[in-house]
Amino acid sequence: MGYVSYRCATAYGLPVSTEGEASLAAQAIWYCMQPKLARVSPTQWRLAFTAEEVDGVWYVSERVPDGYTGGLGFVIRGLDGMLLNYYNGA
Repeated sequence: MGYVSYRCATAYGLPVSTEGEASLAAQAIWYCMQPKLARVSPTQWRLAFTAEEVDGVWYVSERVPDGYTGGLGFVIRGLDGMLLNYYNGA
């Protein structure tokens, strides 16, 4: 997918301890990476994504309809909200 600047990888800049915070962190990071994209509200973003925490790391994934694969996803460190990895596609 390419490189992500440190500025964008740390765009949220806060610890992440809830699913809602993980979603907000992913949104902040994505919009930093893609500044020309049309913006959606945090509520709309949360409806389109799900987040799960495993051992202090949050996995934020786009909800994909049954029978499909792919989507946008982020791996975010809970300690400081820093992006560890992301993916887009199947």
